[in-house]
Amino acid sequence: MQPYAISPLHRFLSSPIGGALLDRLYIRRRRNRFLAEIADPHACQQRLFDELLSRGGATRFGREHGFSHIRTISDYRQAVPVRGYPELRPWIDRMLHDREPDVLWPGRVDWFAESSGTSGAKKQIPVTRDGLGMVYRQPTVVYMALLLARLD
Repeated sequence: MQPYAISPLHRFLSSPIGGALLDRLYIRRRRNRFLAEIADPHACQQRLFDELLSRGGATRFGREHGFSHIRTISDYRQAVPVRGYPELRPWIDRMLHDREPDVLWPGRVDWFAESSGTSGAKKQIPVTRDGLGMVYRQPTVVYMALLLARLD
């Protein structure tokens, strides 16, 4: 078996110069953005809310629920009633079985997680690339940013 080959990029980023460049161009910028966001959490939440509405407005669900007219949480609550999995199932089936894009989130969903069925029948949960980034990559960046803040 051939040993794992280290790419030239990995070798460069592992070097003192590459590490310093990565720190200056990426990590510190992300850290500063994170620190600015936690300094004003309400503004951060509003920005995220607006961004989600904007992106979701391009979907079938967003158009049918008037995302383009929603400005506040109260507007959202009126336009998008709370619903369980059975009410969302037709939307999910369009993505899962029909491979229809832009249903609940922009683009085509290629991955679905299956629930364990502890609260009833097993459920297919859409997993988007954006969602994976939020769940896996973003916390790593935040952790690195906080670690760097302690080292400064």
